[in-house]
Amino acid sequence: MTRNRKAWTVTIPSRDNATGIEYAPSAGKARYAVYLQISDCRDDASFSDIIVRRNKAADIMLPAPPSFVNDISRKALKELLHACGCTRERPEKTGYRSHFYGEALSESLNELVRTGLMTKRGPTDVDNGLVYFVATEQGQHVAQSLAPLYPYDDFAWPEAVACEVCNQGAKQ
Repeated sequence: MTRNRKAWTVTIPSRDNATGIEYAPSAGKARYAVYLQISDCRDDASFSDIIVRRNKAADIMLPAPPSFVNDISRKALKELLHACGCTRERPEKTGYRSHFYGEALSESLNELVRTGLMTKRGPTDVDNGLVYFVATEQGQHVAQSLAPLYPYDDFAWPEAVACEVCNQGAKQ
């Protein structure tokens, strides 16, 4: 099951019809996010000045986590997310990077190598035992599947996604 990051076209007539895209679960949250962005630099900004319209064409579809992710430790998944640049504050940046400089013998990073989500690159730094771990294409896909839909949402941990699927089945 894919997850949908909803897009909203935001226009501010009082600012020469400035237009942009905001990702949020509702029009009200998109409007509020933009209001917070502009109210710091414009004392005369008002909530009602911001026009928000749904823009389905700009939605971002995120993949569902693959089932094998359930067998990977939470610590390893957190390190994969960090390597791929994923944060709760800026989930849209997931994938802008792909590496982690860590201990060559790290249990959690080597777990990711064994599952094919990362590879080891370069020689081990003899002085401190560090090596680059690089996310594979599949690792980047898993990171996207675990990324929060919107800023400050939680990550889509496998057990949480499983509960959502069970709850949806119970509602039908």
